[in-house]
Amino acid sequence: MNNETTIKLQRELINLYEQQIMDLTMMSKIELGDDVIEEIKRLKELTNINMKEITLINTEGPNLRLRKTNAGNLIIIDEWDTQCGMITKENMTLWLEGKFTIVDSKNREWNWLDQSEDCRRILPEIEEFIQ
Repeated sequence: MNNETTIKLQRELINLYEQQIMDLTMMSKIELGDDVIEEIKRLKELTNINMKEITLINTEGPNLRLRKTNAGNLIIIDEWDTQCGMITKENMTLWLEGKFTIVDSKNREWNWLDQSEDCRRILPEIEEFIQ
């Protein structure tokens, strides 16, 4: 098993655990501690670094992610791990300026400026990633 496959499997396992935790907390009407939430984020970020991927919007889980291929292409991935399409650096910049929306696999529209700042990745990190 190569490193990329291992990382992908780790991501899938983290996502599965996160979904199970969310389901359990909703059924038992309890809230996760900040330490649990931060650990989930930390583990996801560790695997995302190796996958050349960052989360753009995160509202109770990553809604939109940006993946960079080995060829340098940018791909939008939604929360269901579906590729929503490729995006150029120029269009990514326009999206960050709120000039158009990205549509995910469930036909939800995502406009950067419509999202709470708490849910958005900070711009310098995105700009560095797309360079």
